[in-house]
Amino acid sequence: MILKKEEYSKNYYEGILRRSSKNSQRNKNRLKVILSSKREGTLLEIGCGKGEFLRLAEKYFQIEGIDISQYAINSSKRFLNGRIRREDIEHNQLQDNTYNVIAAFNVLEHIKKPDLVINKIYNALRNGGLFIGSVPNNATPIGKAYTAITNIVDLTHCSTYSPHRWDFLFRKTGFRKNSYFGELVFGGNLNIYLRNRYWKFMSLNMIFLCEK
Repeated sequence: MILKKEEYSKNYYEGILRRSSKNSQRNKNRLKVILSSKREGTLLEIGCGKGEFLRLAEKYFQIEGIDISQYAINSSKRFLNGRIRREDIEHNQLQDNTYNVIAAFNVLEHIKKPDLVINKIYNALRNGGLFIGSVPNNATPIGKAYTAITNIVDLTHCSTYSPHRWDFLFRKTGFRKNSYFGELVFGGNLNIYLRNRYWKFMSLNMIFLCEK
């Protein structure tokens, strides 16, 4: 199925490769990375989907989520009771100096002008706040091939940059304490993190951690 630019409906979230669960290994690994740096405060997830990760994170954080999809918002109501709102980060502002953590897992590649969104995120973080997320690893042959395939299948992708370009944008915005490592994914629920020096050659996604 080809995903069109304007479609973030049920089919987008319920496909085999995207369907996820609260207690998935992938969500637990994401939370573990955050907890290694931050263990309390306010956490915002941009592009939170149906809120599975937020349900896991609420044990430690005061959570909020935003997503462009009305289907995702409706699907979250049973568990998150209005803590997810429909909002387009490209066209809406975030309140300055508000969050300890902002997460955006595989979101920035869907945004036409990610530099503007990164700036909003920087301003919305408190001093010492963490911006964590993932993007396709459009670098060496394996990552480039994976990115090319996902760009064909998913037409919502419009900013699949190289790791070097992402690092430039983060630093241009003001993030200075940045670190990166790789991710291999197996559907929506399983992943492996690659932290050795060769991660760029083997990974499908790049995980980034940027501290304000």
